[in-house]
Amino acid sequence: MQRLTVDLQTLENAKSELIEKIKSNINLDSIRELCKNNHGIETIREIDCTEGNIVSHNGSIAYQLDFEIRFPMMILIDDAGNCIDAKIEKQQEPESLEDRIDEAGYQAASESYRY
Repeated sequence: MQRLTVDLQTLENAKSELIEKIKSNINLDSIRELCKNNHGIETIREIDCTEGNIVSHNGSIAYQLDFEIRFPMMILIDDAGNCIDAKIEKQQEPESLEDRIDEAGYQAASESYRY
């Protein structure tokens, strides 16, 4: 029986293309919901998928995507260097029509996610 081999670069390219297709189809609103429901983070400034890989999980193939997520957080430190308080900024509803227009512009500008 003859052994069949495939060029390693061909396999790497196919893997990269598959991961890119998965990344481009991720629903970013679902990522926001995960952040809100699991971590209480409501205001997200940027979502960046930094890496993807094909892995084994419980005996099955899975796709691992690593994200960097930016969100505003305030930390209060006393003069001895101790953390007194830390708060994650809560998303506020725009109050006026102008605020809603500004918020829509900000969201449109921040939709330029890097993949």
